[in-house]
Amino acid sequence: MMQLLRYMVCIWHEYARERERETKGISRRKGFQYPPILPIVYYEGSDSWTASQHLSDRIQQSDVFGRYVPDFRYEVIRINSYSNEELLDRGDEMSLLMLLNKLQSPEELHEFRESPPEKLADILKNADPHIIKLMQDVMYSLMMKMNIPVDEANEHVKAIGGKQMGYLFENIEKMDIQAEYCGGQKTGSGSRNAVGGGAETGTGISTKMAGS
Repeated sequence: MMQLLRYMVCIWHEYARERERETKGISRRKGFQYPPILPIVYYEGSDSWTASQHLSDRIQQSDVFGRYVPDFRYEVIRINSYSNEELLDRGDEMSLLMLLNKLQSPEELHEFRESPPEKLADILKNADPHIIKLMQDVMYSLMMKMNIPVDEANEHVKAIGGKQMGYLFENIEKMDIQAEYCGGQKTGSGSRNAVGGGAETGTGISTKMAGS
């Protein structure tokens, strides 16, 4: 919750800095307003979400000091409620990022390899640089989890950065083989952890300015 709040404040701070670069002193005007932000938590767990979605619930005596306590609510999106096909059919960068975040096993990686490469390439061709960077981070984390060699992982990540989804598909079978080998050496409980999320919560966090 507090991490979400920090992200939101950082976004508003950066928004004000950008407006200041355009018009000096504008953020200090009485009429200056900050954009609304829609905070979202992407949840990959199988259990029900039980944490409170209101900031005020984390503040002591918020019922007494209610008017003085800042509050917001975040939305929870259960990634596993969507199939790969549903996410691809949406045709937007965030859905592709959700799809990548679902990949937690060699089997899921193999299923991803069966996705139509033209759909993936179509999504990537107009993607913003910061979205591409997020996708690179997700894929790199996944490959590190599967013990893919660092040099090889970097090559695959570069393919996304260069929007060369074809290269990624040509070489992903080798990743499948090694991932299966590594998976066979482990005897863990099989619990799912989100890439970039905590081992217990299995979450990813996103904040998006409304209308952007």
